[in-house]
Amino acid sequence: MWKLKNKLSIIGIIVFLLGTQTVYTQNTEKDIEDVYLEIRAERLNDDFYMIKYDNSKNEAYIGLKSFFFFLQLFSLDVNTQNYTVSGMINGKDISTRFTQDEAFVDENDELYVKSKALIEKMDFEYLTLDMETLVLDVNPNFVLPYEEKEQGRVERLRLEERKVLEGEQFDLEMKRKLISPGILKLKYDLNDVKNSDDYNFSYEYGSQLLYGELYVSGDIKPENELNEINLKYTDIIEDNDLTIGYLDTTFPSFASLESDLIGISLDNYDTYSQTENGITVIRGEADDADSIELYRNGMLVDYLTSPPRNFEFRLADGSTNARYLLKIYYKNGGIEERYVYSLNDMDALAKGKWKPVIQIGKTKEKGDFQALVKSYYGVTDKFTLGAGYLNLINSDGRNLKMIENDFIYNTRHLNYPTLINFTNYYEVDKNEESYNLSISQNINDYELKFTEEKYSPFVVGEEGTKKYDSLSLYKPFEYNSYEIGVSKTTELMRSFNTNESIENTTKDIYGAFYTSYFNPWSFSFRVTRTLSGDYKYITYEPSISYSGWALIVLDAEITKYDDYSKYFESYGLRADKRRVEILKDRLYMDLGLEAKFVKGVTSGNKDSFVYGITFSMDLEDYINIDVNSDIEVADNGKSTSTTGLTVTKAINLATPLAKMDNDVSVNNYTIQGKVFLDRNGNGVYDKKIDVPLEGVGVLINNQEFLTDKYGNYLGDNSIIDEIITLDVNRKTIDPMYKNSKGVIRIKARNSNSLKVDIPIEVVSMLTGNIWNTEDFTEREFTQNIVMSSIQLEKDGKVYKEIDPEFDGLFFFDDIPPGKYNMKFIYLGQENVKFSPENIEVNVKLQDPDEGEYFEGLDTKMVREEEVENTEDINNY
Repeated sequence: MWKLKNKLSIIGIIVFLLGTQTVYTQNTEKDIEDVYLEIRAERLNDDFYMIKYDNSKNEAYIGLKSFFFFLQLFSLDVNTQNYTVSGMINGKDISTRFTQDEAFVDENDELYVKSKALIEKMDFEYLTLDMETLVLDVNPNFVLPYEEKEQGRVERLRLEERKVLEGEQFDLEMKRKLISPGILKLKYDLNDVKNSDDYNFSYEYGSQLLYGELYVSGDIKPENELNEINLKYTDIIEDNDLTIGYLDTTFPSFASLESDLIGISLDNYDTYSQTENGITVIRGEADDADSIELYRNGMLVDYLTSPPRNFEFRLADGSTNARYLLKIYYKNGGIEERYVYSLNDMDALAKGKWKPVIQIGKTKEKGDFQALVKSYYGVTDKFTLGAGYLNLINSDGRNLKMIENDFIYNTRHLNYPTLINFTNYYEVDKNEESYNLSISQNINDYELKFTEEKYSPFVVGEEGTKKYDSLSLYKPFEYNSYEIGVSKTTELMRSFNTNESIENTTKDIYGAFYTSYFNPWSFSFRVTRTLSGDYKYITYEPSISYSGWALIVLDAEITKYDDYSKYFESYGLRADKRRVEILKDRLYMDLGLEAKFVKGVTSGNKDSFVYGITFSMDLEDYINIDVNSDIEVADNGKSTSTTGLTVTKAINLATPLAKMDNDVSVNNYTIQGKVFLDRNGNGVYDKKIDVPLEGVGVLINNQEFLTDKYGNYLGDNSIIDEIITLDVNRKTIDPMYKNSKGVIRIKARNSNSLKVDIPIEVVSMLTGNIWNTEDFTEREFTQNIVMSSIQLEKDGKVYKEIDPEFDGLFFFDDIPPGKYNMKFIYLGQENVKFSPENIEVNVKLQDPDEGEYFEGLDTKMVREEEVENTEDINNY
């Protein structure tokens, strides 16, 4: 009896332990959390996909039923009883079993498998899970059904000999013209309303002349004077422009010359930077810009409001490893981003590529003849040679006659690229040599840069840089960046006491930190230790900037000399808010604030506080009036105010009475035309039949221009992208209307015009179903649907092609009136056809101005041998 009791007790304990173990395992599975993330498999994507994740083991479990549904693998069966997957992929039989260590079944009868086991047993190249970004990337080693479908479609299109013409990148082109009317802009500036004699009356004119872009500007009163005139031919030699007239030059920085030249130029430098005596100078051209923002390593460092056509930034930041970006906001609403090209860090050309640079002419003021002629040639993809000749007259009368040789080498290594720029200048008359050397080495994300410049005695003259060396290291992160560097400058300068030329050496070591972590706020801090002759000092330069709804730059410079107890301090604040709307589309206000505080310097520098307010008013699009008021408060508390007035009128000489945006650039291209309801479908405006549409938004490169009550529109822009798009904003027309021509690609040219009418057609919707039959199971039907496509043909050509939904529902939208042939196509390898295979559809409207909804265009999926004849469905 005792033995029986003991046996029963032992059995009870074992049962209890087994039961306890079972409960524990279930709890472990329940503790695995559900994670919703984005799953991607080539073109397939689902932003809200659920997996199960074991945090303790860092393992992901994938639900196979939902996974195969996502991949459209409907031919695979998942058996949750024995943990198996069977079926067919790419014509091959699949049979796989997972162990209980690799998978589990949840309460919804879904089989969850470890991602590692799925890779090993189901032939996946990888399943990569990023828990920080919540993204699961899937890449199988087999062809997915949608890819197979696309391949079948491509083969079918090849059989039908539907070829896509290469090189045809646009639908319309603005042809170069011998002469065109152009745009004239008149401007009246009254600098102070209290003094009517302090005014200026000026003009700008742009047009096509002799197949080029003409630009002219000048003053009419109080003096008649020509300020600028040039004729530009774009892309004469590849992307190089030929300019005749007033030029901006790219002469070497060591030559002290006037930058403006009257002559001829061939180059492609629309925006560039170069170093001049330690100052980074950025020059460029922008027509009718409202403001230009300059970013260094992603941080706003300076900006210009109402900048001139030829703008310039000058930065004494000492940075040798900076990247500069310009954001240009145009008055007509356009926005352009330009990366600044450095003349000192030219990249190697592709093999066989040729780049000429020619600038010849006379300076505006003195009439000195200046010439720069050079050429670069890509010997290999990594190695470029350059040669040229310079004949330059310096500001003090020295004539520099130089032969230039250039050596550019880029290793183009993926992780460790090296860029070497070496330029040698040989002075012919003095038999002297100067050179510039720049070496940039990237090591992963670290950027090391060495620069050396050495100039001969004749080039330096009595004042100038003899030698400059610098070494810097730059490291960017996602939001932050760091830079450290050293430099040494030897220069000749005038003595304050004797006015004689003496040599001075300055050594700098600096460190800088930049961050945009709190974007749109940015912060930088730079510390520089300087040894200059007998002087030793340290300079701190903090800066805060904001580039959001307004522009704000707050910076400071604090210097401490070793032998002087006081600090020399300078603080600056600039803030601007442009185009604050007071009255809708009529009255705007610009707010500007500028302040500067200086402490610890000579008494000749006074503290000052300056702020200004500007009003801008647009009167019925016929004239633009700007009223500005500036108030300056001096350190003694006294204030002075000035109120100015600017009146601007732009005239399109092709249509002088038409309304035009007065902020337009005279070298802008213009596109005009009529938007109308094309009732007879011929694409041409017929006054007695068609209806002009008012208030339609015409999009030129996504910039909107509205039509007037006659359906007319007039849009303008400057060349940012040479190929522009013209379309209609569908939100501004009836949902059952559409642009008959679709998106039109236009090759645009500045100072040119084009007339494009836009017909609008009434469209309808066609809908139907593909029904299953007893020939297929539901699984087979769904699998075949994935491999099916529906074409709508018009006049023997494919007008539109769609894929049905998984349940067989399909619909065509935006279908204009006409006769169509609806064709059902199976792209897979099974014996699948449709009954009927074709449906003839005649889309006929009861009301010519209203679209309709056509339904019941159904077919059945059948085996190939049971196909019926074509069915006609007419007069829908």
